[in-house]
This record gives sequence, C-alpha cells and structure tokens, in this order.
Amino acid sequence: MGFSSVYSSTPHPFTHPPPRTPMPLDAHYLQVFKAVLTECSMSRAALRLRTSASNVKRIVQALEGELGVSLFDRESRGNFLPTSHAGRLDKEMTRFMQEMDALQEVVSGMRETGRMLTLGVQPWLRNTAYFERLIQLLQQDTRFRTVLREIEPGSERSVMESGACDVFVGLSTPGSKRLAIAHLPPLQMSLGMVAAGPVPDRLGALHESCPWGLHAPDLRGVSRDWLQQIEREGGGIGRAISTVQFRDWLADPGRGTFRAVVSAAPADPDAREDIHWHPFNVLPTVPVRATFLSQHPYGCLENALQRACNAWPTAHEHSL
Repeated sequence: MGFSSVYSSTPHPFTHPPPRTPMPLDAHYLQVFKAVLTECSMSRAALRLRTSASNVKRIVQALEGELGVSLFDRESRGNFLPTSHAGRLDKEMTRFMQEMDALQEVVSGMRETGRMLTLGVQPWLRNTAYFERLIQLLQQDTRFRTVLREIEPGSERSVMESGACDVFVGLSTPGSKRLAIAHLPPLQMSLGMVAAGPVPDRLGALHESCPWGLHAPDLRGVSRDWLQQIEREGGGIGRAISTVQFRDWLADPGRGTFRAVVSAAPADPDAREDIHWHPFNVLPTVPVRATFLSQHPYGCLENALQRACNAWPTAHEHSL
C-alpha cells in the first residue's frame, strides 16, 4: 500500500471540525433581549440600558445566531416586533429573570454588610466615653462591620497609607496629601471627683479636693495653659498626670495622691460608685478629626461619618 492510499484513507484532523460548543446562557444577553421586547426599539432599549444601539444590535444578533431563529421582525418605521420565538423565550425566561433579580439583591446585601471598617485610635482615647459613643453610632450603620485597632503615636500615617486602618480618629491629623479629614463632634473634658452629691456648682469644690490632676496626653502643648486657667477660675493648683497615673487612680482612687481628675470621661463612667463624673465647661472643647484615604474604595465612608455626627447626642445641660 503506497503513501497516497494510506493518506487518502485516513481522515485529516481538519477535514471535519469538532461539534460547536453551545454558548453559555448569559443573563446580560437576556436583559438586552427583554429591553428590546419591552421598547420595540433597539435605540430606546439602548437608552434604557445606558449603552449604545450598536451594542444592543450585536447582542440580539448573537442571541439569534445561537438559537438559530429570528426573534424580531423589523417594521418600516424602525420598530422591532417580537416573533413567536421571542414570545416563547420570554415566557420561559420570566421565572429565571425573577430568580436572578432576587439573587442580585442577596449579593448586594452581602456586599454592603460584608464591608469591614477598621477604626484606628490611640489607646487613651479608646477608653473614653466619647469613643464608645462613636463606635455605637457607627455600628448602627449596616453597611459596615466595625472593628478596632489601637494605633501608637507616630504611626498614624503609615497605617493609613498601607491600608491597615480605614479611619483614624484622634486629636491630631497625620500629614499627607493622600488623606482626607472629616470633623467629628468636639471632645468635652469632664471632672471626676471622689465625692458624693450633686454636680458641683463652683470651682471651689475642685479647690477643696486639692491636690487634683489633669489628664490630657494628646494635648501636652496646652496642658500648662489649662492648669493656669483652672487656677485663675478658682480651682486651685493641679498638675498634669500620665495615662498610667490616671489608670491607677481609676482602679483605686482612695490610695491616690489626689481626689479629683479633669479628663475625658472613661468608657464606663459608672464603673466605680465612689467616682462621680460631671461635664466640665471651664476648658474649651477639643476638636476631634477622622482621617481616611481621599481615594478610599468605600465611597460611602464620609457619608457614614456624617450620619454618626448627625445622630450625636446633645451636650449635657448641667455642667460646671
């Protein structure tokens, strides 16, 4: 048997192409078909879908080619009337499209509630009633799941730009052109006293509890001015104290060297029955800022912060 006879008796691999693989069912193609079916016009369907008429035409032709039937008859006025095949396809796909819409709602809900918002804060501010109030308001926003991360002083900018923290809340602002700022309600200082009874009506009550301390770790530049201001108002002489001294006083105020502290109220001001906290308006309120990437992937981040500000409770009416 010669070479030619062998060649002629063996099918060439390109003589008979493999069977054509059907096109996967594309929900987008069906949405385009439904729009043309509803509008009876490819141009109006394109406007409805926010795409071009040529793209709508291409998809309809691809769908007809895949099905092997004509779905629309074009009239002289440019309208596209559905054929019997289009009616059959519409009837069969109605339940499928409804299920697709329901699935889309589920997916959208998962995307919204699945966002994790990492809120960074310095340790001393984390343990204040102010920050606890902010956390509670943000947790009411179902678009996020809020988690906390304590940020050491000096590392705010690096953790923000690296994406390790979505929002930094503090009294200072990390300097960077990539960061945006949202102003939160100001922080009001409070007066904690080892004494029972009503809200003090005069600074003399603070003077009588001498010595007393001022805890403002992020405001060292103004601590001396504040001490002098309280002294001028009749509060007596106090001294600045560290976070460690403040925590020791909270744990056991009876053993401390002072009987009162001016500070941000702790997260649980009622934790100790022997310490009573009162708003303290002798000192100015302190600006608080939320810093985040200006091009953050959460487009609604600034809106979430604004919603928390709008829901912020009003200041206490009775203050010193």
